[in-house]
Amino acid sequence: MANNLFDDFKIENIAKEVQKCVDVVAEKTDEAFKGSKTYVQKVQSTTKLSNLYEQLGKAHYMTASGQCDQRKEIAEIMEQISDIQDDIDEADRILNKDTSIRCNVCKKKNPPSSKFCSRCGAKLDDDE
Repeated sequence: MANNLFDDFKIENIAKEVQKCVDVVAEKTDEAFKGSKTYVQKVQSTTKLSNLYEQLGKAHYMTASGQCDQRKEIAEIMEQISDIQDDIDEADRILNKDTSIRCNVCKKKNPPSSKFCSRCGAKLDDDE
């Protein structure tokens, strides 16, 4: 059977190309989901942090005014604040991860999968 123009349109070839597209979409969807989840966790941690600062202020006031000794509670709250601040810092590191490739010619940042600069068209090196 002779090769013809329609050989590229065989169902096997089309299925392979569709699978590649599906794989890329799945990867990007997973990245977006992880980013959204991390953002929600950061917001929740920030709310907890605000509540802890409020509790810390109240405990400090009660101790300083002589109403009752809250030094133990203050120490516990401060430890919780430190732990939550670590969680927020980690979320920031994840959310602000910069994997872009900078063009050597015009210095524009490009997505990590780019082969050519979106501004000037220069070829981007893999080791940039």
